[in-house]
Amino acid sequence: AGVADNSQFFLDNMIVGAGPEALFELSQMLKIVSSFFILRFVTVEAKSQRSLEQFEETEQVAFGELVPNFIFAFMSACIYFALAPIVNFAVAMYFIMNYKVFHHQALFVYAQKHDGGGRIMYLLNRMIFVTLYVSIVIFFSILTLKGAPAQATTFFYSMALLTLVMDLKIQQTFVQPSATLALLKAREIDEQTKLKIERGEKFRLYREA
Repeated sequence: AGVADNSQFFLDNMIVGAGPEALFELSQMLKIVSSFFILRFVTVEAKSQRSLEQFEETEQVAFGELVPNFIFAFMSACIYFALAPIVNFAVAMYFIMNYKVFHHQALFVYAQKHDGGGRIMYLLNRMIFVTLYVSIVIFFSILTLKGAPAQATTFFYSMALLTLVMDLKIQQTFVQPSATLALLKAREIDEQTKLKIERGEKFRLYREA
């Protein structure tokens, strides 16, 4: 009962994250106000060359600040998917809005100085599956406490087995091969893929002509 009663807190968080928070990130209001203040009141001539260079540097995506928010949203959906389905709708809107916003920001606002090679995705993948395992245990406990041991046992073994199979499949198909793939081989694959796409585009234009 306590878990279900707290759904309002998670629902409010997802609504704020999908609305004001995402739009504030998209607007870059702090950057705009700072630029206006410098150009209007301080003037560029009054700033040192080093300050101007720092001001003109492109910002980087702070994955350490963003990923915990996304994990929190995903965890909320995993816990409340059956207890309070409306939370799932809010979480879906949260991810849709943030996908649109950060897709735009990654193209036009942020630029990473160094390519991490997707290393953070290994950690993110592990955190997602840990969240799934924990949510399965939580829902199993809730069903057991509500006096439905048969349903709880069926849910636990079926979902745990399905999640474990998908976890192992992703590990074997993506995680292990990508971790051992040489950079030269990866570049070669990218070039081959690019060539196939260009050939397909030329063939499509030829057929339309």
